Amino acid sequence: MIRERLVQLQRLRKKYGTFDAVFQEWEKLQSDLALVENFDREILRYREEIEDAEIALGSIATMLSNSRVNSAEHIEKSVVASLKTLGIIHSEFTVVFRKIIATGDVLRACIDGTYYCAFPDGIDKGEFFISTNIGEEPKPLMKVASGGEISRVMLALKSILAKQDRLPMLVFDEIDTGISGRISQKVGIAMKNLAKYHQILAITHQPQIAALADVHLSVVKIESEGRSSVTASFLPMEKRIHEIAKLLSGEQITDASLESARELMNVRI
Repeated sequence: MIRERLVQLQRLRKKYGTFDAVFQEWEKLQSDLALVENFDREILRYREEIEDAEIALGSIATMLSNSRVNSAEHIEKSVVASLKTLGIIHSEFTVVFRKIIATGDVLRACIDGTYYCAFPDGIDKGEFFISTNIGEEPKPLMKVASGGEISRVMLALKSILAKQDRLPMLVFDEIDTGISGRISQKVGIAMKNLAKYHQILAITHQPQIAALADVHLSVVKIESEGRSSVTASFLPMEKRIHEIAKLLSGEQITDASLESARELMNVRI
């Protein structure tokens, strides 16, 4: 009997390589057998563990949601105040959060017996709503705002969140749409301050904004032999002054426009 078992052990050692590997396989088979014999009980245990985890996740997600709501109230007021200085006088801005009821095989969080979809950043889906005219209900920003308005909302948000944001570069296009020279300068100053925390790339035709840049690039479209191409080049200081003067007075550059360009570029922030 002992001889037979030793022979079997030698065969198993030859099959798995070492006696340690043999005993590891034996423990695995024992575990699998126990699972088969107590399958229903194991399923119930795992379900209870999952339910406990979903409730715990729901508790943490609720704290995160409450924190977001509190932060959103501050951001809403700050954005409205910032938009007034950026030329959107009669604005309403709100952050709307919604939760998605969980259906199917998805990660869930349980809150008061209701299951919600859980995502890597919580259970909330947030969306910005805005109204830029008196008497209008706020609607989704991406559906109702113009390109210039979206840029200014983004500028307001980024200015408020500048120290916490980690984006290395921000691009603003059409931010000067529909605003006066006075407001343009305020927009330029806001962008200049934001540039302390991010690299800013702005496409603008407003001299009050362009004059506050640290570096200027001239972008020119060229048509040659039936084809179009675009070139961009860095401008030296004297050329920068000429380009700002061109924005002020058109192609006919005057001494007055050159002097105005120099004054704009020397604005103290």
